[in-house]
Amino acid sequence: VGVDRQTGNAFPFGVEAIILKASVASETCSVELKGGRRFTVDETQDEAPAGAVQPRKVTLAPELDDDDEAAAVAAAERLPALVEQWEKLVVDGGHERQPD
Repeated sequence: VGVDRQTGNAFPFGVEAIILKASVASETCSVELKGGRRFTVDETQDEAPAGAVQPRKVTLAPELDDDDEAAAVAAAERLPALVEQWEKLVVDGGHERQPD
């Protein structure tokens, strides 16, 4: 569950993370994840490790119907072009971090 760094509260929505592959080589760790079921955080545990929120109760979202699935696929197909546009705006706008 994601945590709002300003308030320390859990984000109200989440997605189950399914680990497809994990490996450690030298000083590098690589993890391949797949998004699973969507959920809403209803209640969290009061005692959790620092910087973490542990949900006590969640509500699973209903499965996507065919129309929702098609809309999600269409949105995902638009992402590469949006990332490319964002990167271009960062570089062209002079907001790219420069090495010291």
